[in-house]
Amino acid sequence: GAAYVPLDPAYPASRLQHMIATSACKLILSEQHLLEELSFLSDYQTLPLDGHWHHALLGRYSDSAPAVTVVPDQLAYIIFTSGSTGVPKGVLISHANITSLVAPGNSVAV
Repeated sequence: GAAYVPLDPAYPASRLQHMIATSACKLILSEQHLLEELSFLSDYQTLPLDGHWHHALLGRYSDSAPAVTVVPDQLAYIIFTSGSTGVPKGVLISHANITSLVAPGNSVAV
């Protein structure tokens, strides 16, 4: 039920802020030191993936979790281009788009 938005910590803070706001990110997953370096991220809900606590949290989930139904038209990720105006523009990539990249010309059930 979520889409991935890759964020490069080397980008200027203003570009990252624009990408986060435009994509309406609800949660930012990162490493603790990056969350601290990018101080503007304190305005958003963040979850550091390093450290000891996440093992206990993730350990509650079973390896045999029920299958999730993925519909081909559902959003998989958003990639931002530089944009001809210099303002990053988000391109929405669906699961169907990814399938056609992985198996061009083939019909693959997702």
